[in-house]
Amino acid sequence: MDKSPSPITEIFTRRAQVNDQATRILLIEDNPADAKLAELYLGDGSDFFRPDLTWCSDLAKGIRAIEQQPFDIVLLDLSLPDSSGIETFARLHKAAPKTPIVVLSGHEDEELAAEIVKRGGQDCLAKDMMSGPVIRRAVRHAIERKGIYEELRNMQMQLIQSEKMESIGRLAAGVAHEVKNPLAQILMGIEYLAGGIEPDDPNVPKILKSMEHALHRADKIVRGLLDFSSDRKLGLSDTDVNSLLEKALVLVELRIKDLEVILEKDFAPDLPKVKLDPVKMEQVLINVIFNAIQAIETSIAEGAPKDSGKLIIRTRAETLSGVMRDEGSRTGRHLREGDSVVVIQILDNGTGISDDTLEHVFDPFFTTKPTGSGTGLGLTVVKKIVDLHDGRIQLSNQPS
Repeated sequence: MDKSPSPITEIFTRRAQVNDQATRILLIEDNPADAKLAELYLGDGSDFFRPDLTWCSDLAKGIRAIEQQPFDIVLLDLSLPDSSGIETFARLHKAAPKTPIVVLSGHEDEELAAEIVKRGGQDCLAKDMMSGPVIRRAVRHAIERKGIYEELRNMQMQLIQSEKMESIGRLAAGVAHEVKNPLAQILMGIEYLAGGIEPDDPNVPKILKSMEHALHRADKIVRGLLDFSSDRKLGLSDTDVNSLLEKALVLVELRIKDLEVILEKDFAPDLPKVKLDPVKMEQVLINVIFNAIQAIETSIAEGAPKDSGKLIIRTRAETLSGVMRDEGSRTGRHLREGDSVVVIQILDNGTGISDDTLEHVFDPFFTTKPTGSGTGLGLTVVKKIVDLHDGRIQLSNQPS
């Protein structure tokens, strides 16, 4: 029997082992007096760790140090000779994204602390309120939080990939059909050309053009499926939302055609690019579009005409209004009044969702489908991906 520990057990095992080895701490601080004080505070007590401290007086030296050897944590002053402000944190975090960073600031600043945590930092300590217990506790908690965060993130990525493979199963028949048609077209062209042609045969240019079009069509579908099925960590890049929607629609096109669904695309031109993971956001779009198609399919099964289904996809840019401010949140990882956002709206005229069901659609394993027809994780994963992008998803019924 496999006796390997669970991920949560491994987290606590790693915590217990920290006491048995030196904790490698990189301190980036230009003030020698503050650096000496931090060293005294860190060494004042053996309740958690034995500090192995490396001190650098500017950001460039700190980045070089962290590139040469791993550290368990970095204590970072934002005001350095070669960098200042939030940019100091951004540059260090880019150089060492997996290393927990605790920022040391000249005074208590809640807005700065929220921004640091939003950008991936672990904490922000005011130097004038620092003491031995405070800094040691901050180091301990930062290392633990970062470790747990990485474990949870890995498990989330595994869940997202698992649900993606189920989506690929739903796409498989349609993709096979979409690839089969271009291949058949190419085969017919080859057979025509292989039968012998006259020098001035007027059909040859048309056949070659048709074969080229079919080849590009098959290549586009296969590449789209390969990109969609790839397993990778969250990788954000500036992305054209309209193009991403077109790419997702290629993979669900056959299902739309089979049900004779009327597809309306109302894409706003010149949308600003959005920083997101295109493959994972494509998974969101395909899942939500599939849910819309299934609602239309249910409506048809209940007696609606087959050609009555309608799917509308809109995009627009807007400035948020009417958003409640969460004064108690320190993370900053939520949309606020006045934020500029890109909105994707997917509407269908299917069966809709009952009020009782609507409040549970994002719950894990909740499903209205028959046993064996789904895991009940589709919309749970959709929401998780949107959350990872610091976005927001809403479901509602249209007024009849």
